[in-house]
Amino acid sequence: MKLLGKGAFGQVYLALDLLTCQQCAMKIELPNTKKPVLKLEISVIRKVLNSPYFPNYIGCGRFMPPFTNLPKSYIEDNAYSYFVMELLGPR
Repeated sequence: MKLLGKGAFGQVYLALDLLTCQQCAMKIELPNTKKPVLKLEISVIRKVLNSPYFPNYIGCGRFMPPFTNLPKSYIEDNAYSYFVMELLGPR
């Protein structure tokens, strides 16, 4: 994945939607973020679906880099949040 940009609330990467084989944008929020806002951003994007002024929502979730034998509580507290959306602008 290629880094497209970063700011106070996370990083945005160029990604590939494996279902459609199209490029998309993936915003990642670190687990230790002091003000997590990605959940709010996702709820706003879902309310303006199919608007020509916002990127289309593709998916969201949480992930943990691949480690073995980690307790479930550690994973829940240290998982990265992500939001996948339509890629807009120059690539």
